Amino acid sequence: MTLSAPFWSAQTDKGFFISLDLDLSLFHKLPKTVSFEGKIFDKKDKFHITLVHTKGYEEEVLKTFSDFITDTPIEFGSFTNTFRKATRGDEQTILVECTVPRIEMLFEKIRHSVDIQISTQPTHVTLYLLTPPGIAIDSREEMNNLPIVNIPELIDAFL
Repeated sequence: MTLSAPFWSAQTDKGFFISLDLDLSLFHKLPKTVSFEGKIFDKKDKFHITLVHTKGYEEEVLKTFSDFITDTPIEFGSFTNTFRKATRGDEQTILVECTVPRIEMLFEKIRHSVDIQISTQPTHVTLYLLTPPGIAIDSREEMNNLPIVNIPELIDAFL
């Protein structure tokens, strides 16, 4: 099963992802690089929101997602202007949290239809990478444990 733009899915060594591409115009004010903690982070070329990340149940989750979006729109809502740094091993990223209306409804549908234990995942956009690829954030608790970063250039870009 293949999704239509702006949605897409991918299977990687980190799991299965369903994502929503975002318009580049949302990010035109971002500088090409930002300095944080003495390191230079590079702006990504493309931006997306990972809506669902699983390990297993790929076909069932994809079918449930496809059926759900037939009747219920899933779209970008807004940026929260909460910026965080994610680190996993050598990978480091800077992200901004965002809202996606009806995301809780989607996860309720997945939990009911696929019968898996999966938390509603916090929606965010990875803006900058120190080392690719990005880092999946699978729970609100995991997101809340990431340090908030205060980089004036990012705050100004989203005003």
